[in-house]
Amino acid sequence: MTLTLTVLCHTFITYLSDKADVVGKYLTLQVKVVDVDGRMVPFGSAGELWVRSYCVTPGYWDEKEKTDELIQPDGWLKTG
Repeated sequence: MTLTLTVLCHTFITYLSDKADVVGKYLTLQVKVVDVDGRMVPFGSAGELWVRSYCVTPGYWDEKEKTDELIQPDGWLKTG
């Protein structure tokens, strides 16, 4: 993801499993999974991953509309 300045998640070898559901521990950020209306979903439910951190870009240079599509006013970045 090019809209962040650092690694978002890191998986250590000890956290690996046979499943494809391991993304690792998140680093220096807040993470949430939301529904189409931006409300958090229950643990284990499908949804869109949003992240917020000082390492997330404040927006696109000179492109306010594009920034507003991806970054919420409170700093949450929609990862898609």
